[in-house]
Amino acid sequence: MPALNATPELLSIKIKVIEAMANGKLVITTPIGAEGINAVYGKHLLICKTTEEFKEAIKKCCADKNYAIEIAKGGQDLIKIDFNPAKITEQLLSLIKGTAKA
Repeated sequence: MPALNATPELLSIKIKVIEAMANGKLVITTPIGAEGINAVYGKHLLICKTTEEFKEAIKKCCADKNYAIEIAKGGQDLIKIDFNPAKITEQLLSLIKGTAKA
């Protein structure tokens, strides 16, 4: 089952996109929903701007299960790398050290 994130721009909750990707779900979202995630269209998730684009993306994924599975797996792999707890901890410590020097 894919994770759809078609929330309006001001209501977008990106953590839900990251959570879905981490759990191996196919994510179909808006450009705003994908902001801040180093994702490539068609490799890690699908990005749609219009209702028609959402419909076409859903149809394609339903018609080609392997396509959908590959994108979901790509998204999961991306999150494992980019949102790895050790990497985030390192970035946070670096930020804290930089702030302490200021």
